[in-house]
Amino acid sequence: MTTQCEYPQWNYRYVLYAKAHGKTPQEMMDSEKDMVNYMCWINDQWCLCRDLNPDVEVHNGSYSNHEFFDAWLTDKVTRLGALQSRGVAGIIQ
Repeated sequence: MTTQCEYPQWNYRYVLYAKAHGKTPQEMMDSEKDMVNYMCWINDQWCLCRDLNPDVEVHNGSYSNHEFFDAWLTDKVTRLGALQSRGVAGIIQ
């Protein structure tokens, strides 16, 4: 699994976004040129996490429990990588 330490100059959630798409952060940035897809993806992940976990709430438009979210997202992307390495799954949004 890619860790924050491997790409210290990048936002950890962006590293996970790139990893979920089978790329390094730089490859992802080079292929997209903007952050629109990332912003949509990370918002979708927050919504999914909130729907699946009542400990994540929205207060005044801001999500709570960032540590839980980061652990949840890391686990999700790790599992996705394991499936992709076995040729079982494509990109799961």
